[in-house]
Amino acid sequence: MARCLERLSNDGLLVACRGIQQPPRDNLKYLATVAAALRARGIEDPARHVLIVRDFLAVCTVVKATPWTRRISRPSER
Repeated sequence: MARCLERLSNDGLLVACRGIQQPPRDNLKYLATVAAALRARGIEDPARHVLIVRDFLAVCTVVKATPWTRRISRPSER
């Protein structure tokens, strides 16, 4: 995981999607691995770098080398 993160540009994304399992395990393990790799890179708050999207079939974990920011686009920018 650390090598994958090293290869990301500032705007690059690392995405992993897994089916939902009961009880939940793989997605939680992946999140823990990502958080550990980010901490090993000196990132104190890994939560600012991770986005998790879920539907009824899968969970997608999206990791960014730089923190996510909130940006609301205006209708003229779409």
